[in-house]
Amino acid sequence: MVANGVPLDITNDPELARLAEQVHETGVPYMLVRDGEPLAVIYPLSGKGAPRKPRRRRTGILRPDDALFELIGFAASGGPGDVSSNKHKYLADAYAAEAE
Repeated sequence: MVANGVPLDITNDPELARLAEQVHETGVPYMLVRDGEPLAVIYPLSGKGAPRKPRRRRTGILRPDDALFELIGFAASGGPGDVSSNKHKYLADAYAAEAE
């Protein structure tokens, strides 16, 4: 059921039932127009023509509700094992070992 829609039983209304079946089968939404003025849109609840949930906009900002938020600072030790702080030393050691 649509979260903001009011259910309407069309069992006893063959014209609306036919239109609803056609929308469901084809996946094509229909806009209901009267005298050139759009009144409503009928769209399928599933399938290729169904409306999609809006995607979460990616801002590049990590928020506390993000899955990876708990990993911030996980590998930062600040000591001799901290690779990012000591990368130049480790590279120099590696090149020196190759030269031997």
